[in-house]
Amino acid sequence: MHTGSESKTPSPCDKPRQAGDCLADTGLLAHGHKLLALNRQLRRQLPPWFERSMLADVRAGRAVFMAPSPAAASRLRLEQRRLRDVLLALGEAADSILVKVRMPPRVPPAPDDRKPLSRAAAEQLRAAAASMSDPELRAQFLALASLAD
Repeated sequence: MHTGSESKTPSPCDKPRQAGDCLADTGLLAHGHKLLALNRQLRRQLPPWFERSMLADVRAGRAVFMAPSPAAASRLRLEQRRLRDVLLALGEAADSILVKVRMPPRVPPAPDDRKPLSRAAAEQLRAAAASMSDPELRAQFLALASLAD
């Protein structure tokens, strides 16, 4: 028979935990550190063209590489045997290699150099601001007019 006075022993999952603790428990953190170390070692042993590519995963005999462009992906595919040999020398057997392209994010073009505000335009903005009753809008017009100064 259950009485209200019995207390349940708290499990580690019943209380708030740090994110790092959760990652460590799942092995995800250790796997990430292992991949970082493998990438460092690969960069030392492979030519400079590999610098912008990276080993994204190695698991169950399959290595996944990320390439920054289709051309780099083709180069990685051509070098599969060499990549497998280097991975094997580092203690990771890879029966197959998968290469994925992950293009770097597009950087928006720099804004065009705009023509400076003419003195005549600034005078028109000041005149318009002087006739406005809304102080906030007047301040915005005057701020625009000050760009010509």
